[in-house]
Formats: sequence, C-alpha cells, structure tokens
Amino acid sequence: MAANDVAQSEITTRLQHVAQKKWRKPLEEYVFNRVVHVRSGIRSASTSIVLSAYPLTGRICNVTDFTNFIRKKLRYIYPQEVTLSTQPRPAPSEQASTSAETSTSRSQYTDARTLLTSKPSDQNPAIIAALRSLFSGTSSPGVVHRNLFRSSVDDNNEVEIPMAMLAMVAATIHFCLGEWSSGSFVSIKFDGNVVREEYNENIICRVKANKNNFRHFGCFWLFFDTSDDFFEFF
Repeated sequence: MAANDVAQSEITTRLQHVAQKKWRKPLEEYVFNRVVHVRSGIRSASTSIVLSAYPLTGRICNVTDFTNFIRKKLRYIYPQEVTLSTQPRPAPSEQASTSAETSTSRSQYTDARTLLTSKPSDQNPAIIAALRSLFSGTSSPGVVHRNLFRSSVDDNNEVEIPMAMLAMVAATIHFCLGEWSSGSFVSIKFDGNVVREEYNENIICRVKANKNNFRHFGCFWLFFDTSDDFFEFF
C-alpha cells in the first residue's frame, strides 16, 4: 500500500481494520483525484514547454517527420544538438544548390546522431522545465511533500526525483509532442489511459538503467536541478 511506501504504518493498520472499510473508497477517490489534478497541471505546463524545447514552430524542420522520429524509443528525453548553417540570400543561379544544403541541415533534426545520449537521460530542457513546474509555488506537490522525497539507495540521504514522477512528466511531454504529429497543433483529450503505455515504457527504461546506481545519481541531480534545494545544497 502507498501508506507503507511512505513509512506510515499506523495509517496502514487503520485502513486494514474491518471497522474502517467504509472509509477506504472515499480515501481512494481522494488520492485518485489528487493524482488527476497534478497530472492535469503537468499537462497544462507541458503544452507550452514543448514549443520552446522542440522545433515545432518557425518552419525549422518538417514537424511531422520530427515528431514521428523524436517520440520513438524515448528519444525526446535526451537533449539534441543541431547546427543549422546560415547562408546569405543566394543568386538565382545558386538557388538549387543552396536549397539542397539547407534541406540537408534541417534533416539533422531526425538524425539520431544529434541526440546527446552520452549525457544522462532526462536532460532535455522540456523534462527539466516540466519537473520545475512541480516545485513552483508553495502549494505545488514538490514543495508540499518535500519531506517525502527519498533516496533509492539504502543508508543514503541524497534524495531523488521519484521514478513515478519522472515517468509521468516524460509521458506527458510525449503526449504533447503527439498533438503536433500532423504538422500543426491538434488538441487531444488527455487522460491516464492515453499515456499509460508510454508511462510504463519510461518505468521499464529506468529500471534497466540502474547499473551501478546510475539511476540514483541521475534522479539525485534532477532533484537538485529542479527544486530550490539546489541552492541550499551548495
């Protein structure tokens, strides 16, 4: 049970008692509604975040090709480094060759080699910004529940962004990118069922990436990069 996960054994005992049966469903509904509220907040923030973190506007690249590329294999969680050459306006006789060169530069956005996969995952600016939205304001979940953040490593006080929080943020970014898959923005109804598959994919990815506490160090630095604790720590 969730109460066990946060070391609230007294609550666990009371909920399991036969006399408390009538309170379980209202409590479950309360928790569910809180999750929906937080998830909706992430979705609202991510709608604008993807515009600044990915080349979806300004005709920088073919948006349909880009979204089809970046949404596969969790590529969207990595930062991308693309260098577009700036050319002067060509003379009429040079238009054909310059056009070809510009097209080649734009194709870098769908080139896996431009993804900085050698760096820790989840360093894409969109992931960082969406996580920061969870620590923005005194009523935000990251601030209200600051004392519940833990380390996944025993006897270690380096608290982390929980896998569930990180996976929810990443899956929401993936969803918001999907709203641009036609080449322009098309609003899609957002709910847990729509993002469940990508959420699970993110969880599996992070479980596999835990060799030598790799996941711990990544989530530890994400916590201090996205919360005010960064300044207190240093």
